[in-house]
Amino acid sequence: MRRRPSPEQVQAILHKLFQTQASVSLPDLVAAIRHDAEVSRATAYRAATDALEAGVVGFEESGD
Repeated sequence: MRRRPSPEQVQAILHKLFQTQASVSLPDLVAAIRHDAEVSRATAYRAATDALEAGVVGFEESGD
């Protein structure tokens, strides 16, 4: 079983996403974590939550 990505790994994955798109949704980030780290969806969501709680990533509410 693969280990959950660290908050710093999630930050690096998010940085790569911003190189190709202007905004990143939580589902986009989770999909990228799943792809890069080869983990389950639940593990990817936990990794994203860990990164948010650690303060290395953040999300803004969309005005749409």
